[in-house]
Amino acid sequence: RGESDLAKQHWRKAEKYFESAAQMRPGSLESMQGQFDIAIKTQNWSRAEEIIDQLRQQKSFESMLYEGLLNLRRKQWEEAVHQLEGYLRERPISLIGHASLARAYQALGRWDSAMEEARLAWSYDVNNVSTLRLLMGLLHRQNQRMASKVGWEKLDSKRIAEIISTINRIIKAKPDDPDTMSLQVIYYPLWIRYQLNQLKALSQIKLEQKAQALEKISKLQKIVENICQRLTEKNPQDVVNWLRWAQANYQYYQAVWEPK
Repeated sequence: RGESDLAKQHWRKAEKYFESAAQMRPGSLESMQGQFDIAIKTQNWSRAEEIIDQLRQQKSFESMLYEGLLNLRRKQWEEAVHQLEGYLRERPISLIGHASLARAYQALGRWDSAMEEARLAWSYDVNNVSTLRLLMGLLHRQNQRMASKVGWEKLDSKRIAEIISTINRIIKAKPDDPDTMSLQVIYYPLWIRYQLNQLKALSQIKLEQKAQALEKISKLQKIVENICQRLTEKNPQDVVNWLRWAQANYQYYQAVWEPK
């Protein structure tokens, strides 16, 4: 509660200072952006609309972006798409524009368009956690659809590698993110299985190289074990976490075991 109250105090200070900046420099895009962000987060729609009107009066293209963001927050998906597409025609290099349009497409079930926009947004800042989470979610859904047709064990290695790369970037910034950890438990065992199958397929490989490869795989399996344990301890009543832990071990056993 103490941290929450402290955060509210800083929130009010930010709002006050943005208003002061706007009074000293009317029409300042920086202060209007700050005020708009606060209005959106507090669901003060009338204040957000006032800021959009001010931007229209200035004939600023940012008015289309802000109106798109407002419609996105209100779950008015079609209107959001219309405004954001218009904005991006004028300002094609915009992380927030492409990421927001991806979310609007996602809400409308336009998955291919959502993926295209998410990739564009990510390309402007490869370490932006919000964009990485958006991309991770879209990649996972794409993989789920493919796995429903061919099975998880036959998922293309490129698909697995891409989402693992995305997962690793998020974990580097937010090590305890539960959603990302849950996907680690799904995709790391698949990658372990793929790596072991690759090793088995090699007819000629030095024992030293094989030992090094197996050591890396073993370390990855230990990471999976650790994540499963942390998730289960955090929520011991969640059967999904126990099942994932069991599946991770079983998949590793299947991949490693060689019948004599």
